[in-house]
Amino acid sequence: AGDAAGASALPPRPQILHALVSRGQEVILAHGAAAPGAGRVCLEVSQDMLPRLKPDGPWSSYVCGDHAFHCFVDMASGLWFVCLADKSAGKRRPYLLLEKLQDAFTQRYPVLQVRSAPLNGMQLEFESEIIAQIARCNAVEDPRTADMLRKMQHVNDALDEGIARCLERQERIDQLMARCQELSESSTYMRRDAARLRRQLRWRNCRTKCLLVTVGVVVVGLVVAVSVCGIRFHDC
Repeated sequence: AGDAAGASALPPRPQILHALVSRGQEVILAHGAAAPGAGRVCLEVSQDMLPRLKPDGPWSSYVCGDHAFHCFVDMASGLWFVCLADKSAGKRRPYLLLEKLQDAFTQRYPVLQVRSAPLNGMQLEFESEIIAQIARCNAVEDPRTADMLRKMQHVNDALDEGIARCLERQERIDQLMARCQELSESSTYMRRDAARLRRQLRWRNCRTKCLLVTVGVVVVGLVVAVSVCGIRFHDC
């Protein structure tokens, strides 16, 4: 139960959410262009951000709230490979995705076909490749994230171990308290029995003394009577 609780407390892993290929600000294809819900929202956000991207080199990144846009410009074809990811995902996995997309795209389509392609004209052909590459890159282990998760897991394990020790110590304390209570009750019974025994012995001593005094008085009386009246009491 402690391991399950510790695992459920770990934060969700940062993800790459969306990717597209464009000729400058003209989108050729994008992951999620035909999908409702979150995919469509990511596409609209990406298209809204494209006019604001001003890459001054092959690689560039732009932070927008809790998310970041990463862009790779293929100087030979003039294509932009753009992805949207969680800000905490860093740059390593997004840049790896863009590099893989650029390799796969340029190997499949010649430059002339790319330049003459209509907007979203390659959507059906290449979207599955974008989805597969995003899934692969999201599965790649980030060393810093993995190290952080390992440290958090170590902390959780230490906390679980500390809690278990505290519970064990509390159980031992409860057992000692129960034993102390038993000893206290036993000592109370012993004091009560000792007091009763002292009373019994005192009463027995009193009866013995009374009996001895009575016997002594009788013996003294007999001795006096015998000395005065004789053994057969003829002189009385």
